[in-house]
Amino acid sequence: MIRVLSREDVRQALPMHRAIEETRRRRRIQLEYNRKHRIIPRTIVKTAQEILQATSVADSGKDKEGSPEEIFKETEYEDMLARLEREMMEAAGNLEFEKAASLRDRMEDIIAMMAIQGSRSSRSKSDRSKARRRRGRKS
Repeated sequence: MIRVLSREDVRQALPMHRAIEETRRRRRIQLEYNRKHRIIPRTIVKTAQEILQATSVADSGKDKEGSPEEIFKETEYEDMLARLEREMMEAAGNLEFEKAASLRDRMEDIIAMMAIQGSRSSRSKSDRSKARRRRGRKS
């Protein structure tokens, strides 16, 4: 049986095709770099204990930096969110999705902190919900 692709089928397939082609392009670049510099890729082998230790070190680094609540004054949160959002969109545009996700997570942490501090804040709840809507978030 022959199936004729509809316009909708093609529309849905194009983004996947682009992603696959981008992966192939990057793989070709990496292979050429490896060949030029005589690099032989090897699988990293770590025990579960080594992995847990590495991630605990990364997690402890967050505590040393201090929380956004300690670093920034309340009036600076919106500026910080706007800057993080610009960086996130730029990272996504550069196909740096892990960096974009990390920035998104930081934004969500700051928004949550703003909500917690809401009872102590001089700003009204409606002001905060307007700021969230400007950033594309529901109140």
